[in-house]
Amino acid sequence: MSRINTNVSALISARVLGANNQKLNKTLERLSTGYRINGGSDDPAGLIASERLRGELSAIKSAMGNAERASGIVSTAEGALAEISDKLVEMQELIAGAASSGGLTAEEIKANQTQIDGIITSINRIANETSFNGDKLLDGSKGFKTTTTNAYAQNVSVNMAKGIQDADFDVDIAVATEATQASLAVAATNTGGAENTVTYEITGYKGSATLTFGDGATAADISNAVMAVRDVTGVYSSGAANLVADGYGEDYFVRVEIIDGTDAGGITTGYDEGSDAVVTINGVNASVDGYQASVRTETLDISFTMTDDLVSDDTKTETITIEKGGGATFLLSPNVGLGGQETIGINAVHAYRLGDDAIGTLADIATGKSKDLTTNAEDAQKIVAAAIEEVATMRGRLGSFLNNTVDMTINSLGITYENVAAAESVIRDTDFAEATAELTRNQVLVQAANSVLGIAASTPQSVLGLL
Repeated sequence: MSRINTNVSALISARVLGANNQKLNKTLERLSTGYRINGGSDDPAGLIASERLRGELSAIKSAMGNAERASGIVSTAEGALAEISDKLVEMQELIAGAASSGGLTAEEIKANQTQIDGIITSINRIANETSFNGDKLLDGSKGFKTTTTNAYAQNVSVNMAKGIQDADFDVDIAVATEATQASLAVAATNTGGAENTVTYEITGYKGSATLTFGDGATAADISNAVMAVRDVTGVYSSGAANLVADGYGEDYFVRVEIIDGTDAGGITTGYDEGSDAVVTINGVNASVDGYQASVRTETLDISFTMTDDLVSDDTKTETITIEKGGGATFLLSPNVGLGGQETIGINAVHAYRLGDDAIGTLADIATGKSKDLTTNAEDAQKIVAAAIEEVATMRGRLGSFLNNTVDMTINSLGITYENVAAAESVIRDTDFAEATAELTRNQVLVQAANSVLGIAASTPQSVLGLL
């Protein structure tokens, strides 16, 4: 057929050329941008998946930043506590040196006291000035504020409490089984004849002492002798003339041995130890060690010291109220919510807060106070020892949070970020090997279509031969 008004061959060639040009342009776009998907028409389902993954990547990256910020904050606080710990060790050395009054002059002891005053001032300054990006860390603003109903719980330390940003949180404490004290009996008198002299070694949680009794020593004699060495042994004599450990729980014990003579009915020899109370905190069995009780769950980490009234009576209860908004809260997860939050309490470390509640605080060791070196060096040493333990415990807790929570989270988020980014890349990024091969193919097809279109366009000229 020879028609010239409609050149079908040319139309087909033009259509194919246009399609090939479109494919060539798409390939050039992918090679120039590096993305396989540049618009919704390229791959609708792939675009949806890619955008979701991009959102996840953004959240993961933000969580990594939060974790790194948390690491910086905790490391700053722990570093300041390390300096305080060094100062407390120095203070302990000064106290021990000043206690040797026979070896130091009054002026030297006064010089030690002056150094201690300077250390106390430095500790307060560190507590007030340690900050991260202008935010105070050791002044108590990062701690949890608590109140107790009956004052049966002391030295309350809330290390973590989730979900208390909007309301107070009550911690209910109940003693299911009371604690016991170790005890050994004392007979009315030591008998056995005029030649019988008995020497006992009495040992408690503090240490040992030897006591010697002759024939006819009464329970009162034994009691007075035991009470005289109570501070050495940690064992006292009760009203019933028994030897009793100076505290409740398994850590407190009484051991009596005869090291010379023959037992003639004085003190019962042997060993006895107390038992720890069984305590529940919000229905969860607590870890109890003597007077110390603690519990750690997914939402609460709390420890405190129980009084004698609480550990020795299973009818008494206590409620600790944790005030809302306390602690330092960090979002370490890509997902905003309670599950991705980690909260840690950083208590104040001023001199008037560190020490032994039963004896005093570091502030009481300052010049003119009740526990300074010239007044009561023994109590001063106990206070500093308690402060060293308290600061060390805080450092250990912060170090554990940094190592086991923050650093692990950073590592985990880094791995997650890599995997999600790889998945998003598979969906969205251009495979250059494939795209280059496609470019070559499309270039050849465009050139061929151009040639064919030229031939098709000239075909109608053959009609001229018929005219």
